[in-house]
Amino acid sequence: MKDSGPAQVSYTWDQIEDQAATVLRLIRRDGTAPDVVISVLRGGAVPGVLLAHLLGGPAMYAVRASTMRDERPRVRKDRLLVQGMDGLPDLAGLSVLLVDDVVNTGKTLIETREQIMISRRPRALATACLVWDTVGPRGEVLAHCDADFYAERVHAWVRFPWELGS
Repeated sequence: MKDSGPAQVSYTWDQIEDQAATVLRLIRRDGTAPDVVISVLRGGAVPGVLLAHLLGGPAMYAVRASTMRDERPRVRKDRLLVQGMDGLPDLAGLSVLLVDDVVNTGKTLIETREQIMISRRPRALATACLVWDTVGPRGEVLAHCDADFYAERVHAWVRFPWELGS
């Protein structure tokens, strides 16, 4: 019998709003008070806007993270390119919330966080997503989430309502 792979979970807009409210409760419980929300485009755009509104309207920015292939020998084959860093102000002294829709291996959040910390020097930077997807690259269960705050943990391929046609 052929393995069909991990299940798929599709979310509704109402579920997304509930997840954003859950993330907000976790942020407040932690005492985090972001001055700035930065969304990771494209998936983090909607959750970032929702959280910015729920947080009372901190400044909002966006960056785009994409994996680039490098075919040169002895060079890491996949590296993350974070675009839009020039559009971010100096964040020294500010608290930042970096938001994406889903976290899996954590590569996007880890590397984007690192680049923001180095180039924009915020006082603090917390990370959030709506869903932690625990399906590892080989189908294994991932045991660690790299987001500081998340609403739901699933072992499935995740689809959001803004992913039209995907």
